Amino acid sequence: MRRGSICRWPSRVVSAMLFALSAEAAAVRAAVIQVPAQFPTIQSAIDAAANGDTVLVSRGTYAGGLSIAGKAVTLASRFILTGDPDDVALTTIQGGSPLLAIQASAGTLSAVRGLTFRDGDYQLVNYARRATIRDCHFIGGSTDLLSYEGGGGLVRDCRFEDAGDDAIDSDDASDPTIVDNVILNCGDDGIEVRLHGYTGPTLEVIIRRNVISGCGEDGIQLIDYPGASNRRIRIENNVLSGNAKAALACMADGNTTENYAGAAMVEEVHVIGNTFSGSTHGLIGGDNMLVMNNIFVGASQVGVKRVAGSSLVSYNDFWSNGTNHTASNVDAWTTLLQNPMLDANLHLQPGSPCIDAGTASLLWNGTTVSAPAFSGAAPDLGAVETSGGQVPVDTTRVASGLAFAGVRPNPSRDEVSISLTLPDASPAHVEVVDLAGRQVLSQELTGLGRGSHVVNLTEARKLAAGLYLVRLRHGGRSLSTRLVVVR
Repeated sequence: MRRGSICRWPSRVVSAMLFALSAEAAAVRAAVIQVPAQFPTIQSAIDAAANGDTVLVSRGTYAGGLSIAGKAVTLASRFILTGDPDDVALTTIQGGSPLLAIQASAGTLSAVRGLTFRDGDYQLVNYARRATIRDCHFIGGSTDLLSYEGGGGLVRDCRFEDAGDDAIDSDDASDPTIVDNVILNCGDDGIEVRLHGYTGPTLEVIIRRNVISGCGEDGIQLIDYPGASNRRIRIENNVLSGNAKAALACMADGNTTENYAGAAMVEEVHVIGNTFSGSTHGLIGGDNMLVMNNIFVGASQVGVKRVAGSSLVSYNDFWSNGTNHTASNVDAWTTLLQNPMLDANLHLQPGSPCIDAGTASLLWNGTTVSAPAFSGAAPDLGAVETSGGQVPVDTTRVASGLAFAGVRPNPSRDEVSISLTLPDASPAHVEVVDLAGRQVLSQELTGLGRGSHVVNLTEARKLAAGLYLVRLRHGGRSLSTRLVVVR
């Protein structure tokens, strides 16, 4: 085939070669454009590509300063055909500022697969709403390695090392899904999310099953700005180890220099099933965080600090921290203070008290929040299930029978939480009655499912001082416990 010509095959052939293109790409006659066999440079191949084409790059080192705009293009090494990790390591884009930009005009099916980005100033900047970035290595560089600037999409199975600043930076109306990556030795933060003002449809930022270690400041940093923005952030099943300052921190007023003060951040944040190990601080929080099923170990100063406001810290293990927690809404009843028995990879060893010690779901601020899929009677605490990975829960093994573990805090001056176990998914009912038998508070519990749960009774803050009976009803059965309210 002569240089510069494009071989255009039927889309079904391209789909087979690339494992699976989307339905949109399959609707056109896609081309595979080879570099350097057909075009000498990556940019010339991108320019020649049509919507839905793949630019397939052979091993070698290529100049950066690239741009994808006006069409959906897959830019990939031969790794997508071979699965050979050497195709990733030996297909390098180097130099430039940025090395690659995916413009907002790029189609939603744009993808970058199996390339190594090395050095330069800003390596990959994504402005597109749904670009996919997979199986790439990002190494060195004087600033951020992967930047989302009003962009989104999936970044998965990538490796980030030795960033001059942050490994992954999310600004403006961005909503990345950051899954199964390894982030090591960043000059500043592993992942930095700025909560700039935003009022459109809810942005979901997901940070899941990543390993983040050795960062010069925080593992994950959430930067608040004045006012509320319409975002929800879910941080789950991550291992955050040996980061210099905080494993996860909230910052106020656009500040990115860690001051350990936390922030009155009102955006909803779920922090579920993570392992925090070996930083000065484990978690420095905000005002609307659910912190559930985590392990906080080896923080030289504080495990959890300033998780306040409407936040809740429930079903967590604290061990070998300077101070376990301070200025935070910690549910003492569900909190473990035991050695989690972690191995060198921060996985639970047999016999760990954290095995099956979590909760499948929790009613928090009027919403039922569920843990990720798990095996066993209940979720393990920490990032990794002892079965070796997340698998669908076997509902036949969930604790059976109705149980009422108690009310905390007790005595109480404010709202209280109750710990309970339900035998099935049918509705339950909680009521609070005074000594005269009058019902003073009532709450229906629906959508909880079988297993252990924690339910907040926020209306309890309105109760007068005195002694009350808290009664749980389910399926014709009733269990009760006492509550003391002091003022």
